[in-house]
Amino acid sequence: MKNIKSPYSNKIENNNDSFKMNRRDFVKKIGLGIGMMALSSCTNTPVKKSVAYLTKSDNVISGTANYYATVLNHGYSVLVKTIDGRPIKVEGNKKCPISQGGVDAIEHASLLDLYSKERIKYPSLRGNRISWEFLDNLILERLNESKKNNKKIIFMSSHIYNPSTINIIKKFTDKYPNIEHIEYEPISYEGLLKANKIMFNKKIIPDYRFDISDLIVSINADFLGTWVSPTEFARKYIKNRNIDSIDNNKMSKHFQIESILSLSGSKADYRIPIKNSEVNIFVLYLYEKIMSILYGHKINHANNFVLSNTMKLQIDEISELLVNNQKKSILICGMNNVDTQIIINKINWHLNNYNNTIDFNNGYNISHSDDTKMSNLLDDMYNSKIDTMFFYNVNPCYNYYKKDLFTNLLINNIKLSVSFASSINETSDNCNVIAPDHNIFESWHDILFKKNVYSIAQPTINPLFSTRQMESSILKWTDNNINFYEYIKQYYKYNIYPNIKNANNNPDLEWNKILKNGFVELSNVQEELKIIYNNFNIKESINRLEKIIKNDINNNIGLELFLYEKIAIRDGKYTNNPLLQEMPDPISKVTWDNYISISPITAKKYNIKQEDVIELSIDKYSIELPILLQPGQVNNLLGVSLGYGRTNCGKIGNNIGANVFVFKRMINSTLQNYNFVKWKKTKKKYFLARTQINDGSENRDIIQELSFKNRKNNNKYYDKNHHYSLWSSNLNESNYQWGMVIDLNSCIGCSACIVSCNIENNIPIVGKNEVKKKREMHWLRIDRYYTIDSSNEENTYVVHQPMMCQHCNNAPCETVCPVLATVHSPEGLNQQVYNRCVGTRYCANNCPYKVRRFNWFSYYDNKEFDYNMNDNLGKLILNPDVTVRSRGVMEKCSMCIQRIQSGKFKAKIKGEILKDGDIETACSSSCPTNAITFGNQKDTKSRISKLVNNNLNYKILDKELNTRPNVSYITLIRNK
Repeated sequence: MKNIKSPYSNKIENNNDSFKMNRRDFVKKIGLGIGMMALSSCTNTPVKKSVAYLTKSDNVISGTANYYATVLNHGYSVLVKTIDGRPIKVEGNKKCPISQGGVDAIEHASLLDLYSKERIKYPSLRGNRISWEFLDNLILERLNESKKNNKKIIFMSSHIYNPSTINIIKKFTDKYPNIEHIEYEPISYEGLLKANKIMFNKKIIPDYRFDISDLIVSINADFLGTWVSPTEFARKYIKNRNIDSIDNNKMSKHFQIESILSLSGSKADYRIPIKNSEVNIFVLYLYEKIMSILYGHKINHANNFVLSNTMKLQIDEISELLVNNQKKSILICGMNNVDTQIIINKINWHLNNYNNTIDFNNGYNISHSDDTKMSNLLDDMYNSKIDTMFFYNVNPCYNYYKKDLFTNLLINNIKLSVSFASSINETSDNCNVIAPDHNIFESWHDILFKKNVYSIAQPTINPLFSTRQMESSILKWTDNNINFYEYIKQYYKYNIYPNIKNANNNPDLEWNKILKNGFVELSNVQEELKIIYNNFNIKESINRLEKIIKNDINNNIGLELFLYEKIAIRDGKYTNNPLLQEMPDPISKVTWDNYISISPITAKKYNIKQEDVIELSIDKYSIELPILLQPGQVNNLLGVSLGYGRTNCGKIGNNIGANVFVFKRMINSTLQNYNFVKWKKTKKKYFLARTQINDGSENRDIIQELSFKNRKNNNKYYDKNHHYSLWSSNLNESNYQWGMVIDLNSCIGCSACIVSCNIENNIPIVGKNEVKKKREMHWLRIDRYYTIDSSNEENTYVVHQPMMCQHCNNAPCETVCPVLATVHSPEGLNQQVYNRCVGTRYCANNCPYKVRRFNWFSYYDNKEFDYNMNDNLGKLILNPDVTVRSRGVMEKCSMCIQRIQSGKFKAKIKGEILKDGDIETACSSSCPTNAITFGNQKDTKSRISKLVNNNLNYKILDKELNTRPNVSYITLIRNK
């Protein structure tokens, strides 16, 4: 044998006889040889079939990624990474003026919907497959018959902000004047839109400039989680609160007034818990207090209702701050009530916030649904005035508050019902005809999500099944044989191109530029904002608001129910996505379920325990859900998330939780998300699958937190050199030492990084039962810690802390592995060698951060874990640059080593050196707030080096254990 250097010794082992073999080596080799012969003789070698390209595209190089700019669910441009013609990853588009490179969890996980087995694969009539030609003839015959008999036809859709689609639907209604187009959203902004229409004659939602606001007051509006445009708002919000802003001695102040602990509330400097039924009293008192400060008006109407002295003092403080921050403040409210929003608008008007921090000239073209039209629609269906109904991207048989009535009328009173659903849902299941739409990754669209940003969604893969885009169907039924792509291009040429800012003289060249970049900015015509006084009377709004308040006081005899959206599931569209189901809720850390949240004080008052099952009822409808004790929630209120209780969405989402849309109620023609319900305890228990049980840091220095005033007094709290070490001090001999710095001020806990990491690194989905056993496989988690105000337990503050492998220079895992499966790289990374690992799990036991995950099962090709790795279609999402791990192997964060190697290879090909920012991990590239900075710590000019040396930087457990992590954190600052 040749000379070998032992990894355990510095001595050289000499052996001159290259043919000499001891007994142990002989037995080992003979055993291996016999085993391999037996294995090869008893099993068939698997045959893998492959089909070559018939005509290969010039820009497709096998194994090399291509990126396409497109737009997915939430209106902003993203990049889709494709390999060999299959999309495998969604990345942020840093050029996009809306998201600026951010991507939320839903966009990342949407690829699983593309590769879902439960997509509708062909057109059908009453469950039987039909051809598109047969379907077209059937629809045309019915359309012409209805037109002849003057029978009403309904085209129901979600809100559409696609200019070409709107134009096509208009041509459809022009050809068939008996068609009425109704836009329906289960979570609408109708109250805000109508208020803006009444006051300013603008039925749009304005842009809220959190990036230039010094004071933010939000009333039950989770603008960082689910309200209007959270990805965009998060980026803007953090610009005024991150480490760069703090170092420049600037930080906005944020008040959150809310019923439940939301994502926005978790980042607030001050939280004020309030019941939803008390919001109108709060708004009324706030309005009159500000008017008294500005103009000396008396507080009249608000004094008619009871507010605690503490609440009045808080409103007084907020009022003073708002007046002192005129033109630099934002006041928003999530109540779907016209009169509430009118008063909010009136306050912002008197504070001169419009055309400063609130901008109508760059507003959002979203959610033009009308709850009144839906009520009238039920009357028409009941009276058999409607002959045919079309459903596009809506599911009223599930999420309308009178869903049972709607479903019965649809089945019994509508002759022909057509669904364009691409995946099964409760409404499509009750339709006669299904004309399946393409998945969003297979579609062309143009988008005008904001007034002055025009985007193009282009297909990133050919249609996988016999589906057809809805717009193509409508064009066919209006006798227009133009291709939808050409239709969009024509619309762009005559309607968009003339308004492009700094456009060249060639529309085709400009079109190609849009396809490449994903968007183009349009000329911004600044309009002066004026209140329309002749249609506006604030006293009428106050009077109507007083009636609502009195009615709520009379009905409020027990516990109030508040309905809200979870950031992953939303209104139920994404319930069948296993990645989003397994993503822990940022606040509760529950996966795979909804529940009833209640404050610990209220639970104690009614003798309710964690995971007791409670029955809620209203009229003849009742549900049962388990209890979750939630610090920070207002007392005497129950919180339940929408989007669960699906009965026909697919094997993942069916029969999880309960449908609570029926608990909504109509007030003044708008649907409200709160109600008063009957409740009672049952004798049942239901155990929730949570990824975090301990809510505090146990008095350890895991979380460093300071006030804005005292931040400069912070000093490095320990000496790095006072520990002894068994390791060599010259571990990293390379030019690189990769590391991360996580700004706790920027992290909002949205969990986009978790889903991005899962997709990038082929992390398996294990399901609810395994999560219950603490066997989730996430390489990255976000620990959530509570700080509870001892004087008022409702005032709970939250810290979100991303936690992954810390890549310790003194790694406790490396010293205990008996087979050297976990080793230290020359570039400072703690690496896991999968084919060496024998699954002793010593490393996991010795890791103080508990970030290692063990494969208890083969999650791929295993019917027990039939999520996305068990069929040929689902496996198309797998990243070929990352191995799929087998049973018995330990795994953990690798800092996306595949991306590091790819970045170095590209630089080498170009003959360049790596620059700061050339390489990003999956988590850092997707973060909407740039909370995660990745880079080379040896590059003294890099951003990460500057953050590591920042006065507010600290490392977790390094003081106690001398682990010397390559991941560090920026101290959390609150503006107090």
